[in-house]
Amino acid sequence: MTWRKILTHDDKPVYYKPVIIFAKNKIQYKWHRLSDGDNEYYGSLDTDIIIPGEDVTHWRELVEPPK
Repeated sequence: MTWRKILTHDDKPVYYKPVIIFAKNKIQYKWHRLSDGDNEYYGSLDTDIIIPGEDVTHWRELVEPPK
């Protein structure tokens, strides 16, 4: 999978779908795009940290290894 640069609204991942994101020089796994109607942000079920949408510059599909 290749990284997708976020330039427009169309370049962002689908809401609630777990993806890999690049934000503030860190790669974060299993994050999902969220919105409260006014703001977009990214969250994870593994932590209570919220990342503002404007801090995410790239994303790519999360590929789960086969079981």
